[in-house]
Order: sequence, then C-alpha cells, then structure tokens
Amino acid sequence: MGDKCSSQDVEVAGDGSPKLRKGVAKDRRISIEDAQMRHGRKSRSQRFDGYKRHVLRDLDIGVVRAVGITPANLPESVVTEAIASDLESQDVELQELHIDRAYLSSQMVKQRPEGLTIICKAWSVGNGKRFNKTAFVLDWDSHLIRCQERSEHPFL
Repeated sequence: MGDKCSSQDVEVAGDGSPKLRKGVAKDRRISIEDAQMRHGRKSRSQRFDGYKRHVLRDLDIGVVRAVGITPANLPESVVTEAIASDLESQDVELQELHIDRAYLSSQMVKQRPEGLTIICKAWSVGNGKRFNKTAFVLDWDSHLIRCQERSEHPFL
C-alpha cells in the first residue's frame, strides 16, 4: 500500500507506535481506480459507497431539467448552484421545489425568489416513550386538551 492509503487507516499513538485509526478518515479513498469515490450515509444505519445523483425533474411535463453528481460524502447542498445555473441557461423559473430535507441548507432554498414554494417532508416528532406534541389537540373554545387516548382534560 502507498503512504496515502496507510495514512487514512493508521495514526501514531502517544508512545510513537502506529495504531489503527478509530472511525473513517474524512476523505478516505475507497477505490484504487476512482479517486473521487467516497463513503456516504443515508441514515445512521444505512451506508453506501460511491456517488449521489441529484435530479431536477419538471413535474408538469415530465422532463429532466438538470442532473448533478457528487461524491457520496458531500452534502446535497453543494450541487444546487450548478443545478440553478443549468435552469438559468434554459430560462426556466421554478414555481415549486419538491425536495428532500438534505437540500434545506442549499442556496436554492436560502436565496429563493419570493414566489417559489418549497415542499419538503417534515421531521418526525418524537418524545421517547412519552406522547409527542402532535398527539394532543387543544380545543381553545372549550378549554380542553384531547389526547391520543381520547380522554379530555381541562386547562386554564
């Protein structure tokens, strides 16, 4: 193995001896044939290797307007400037943008025109073993809280 590969997996201990690195080096090269291929994650438990494909499709006419490819370890937001540039060259103005939550930090969302509607799945609400806040309905007129079990409790 070359020095680059070993530096990704080995680090020097306090006593000067080599030891295996815990975890994965940030820019770990996973292919000897493809220098840009990287490890990626969809979630904590779901991992993949390679690249991510980003596709912007016109839902009204079914045409793919722009495509981007990024190494698997890069955030989705880095590709949106290139996608926006592709749309600009086509003289296309978005009315709605249906996105995954990973694109919320992108320039397309942060610097969106006033008329652009962003449609994105909300984060799930959780509260451990307790009821989450969506399990309750506040009836302001009757001053009652209704919970999942259909019981009612007065408030105020």
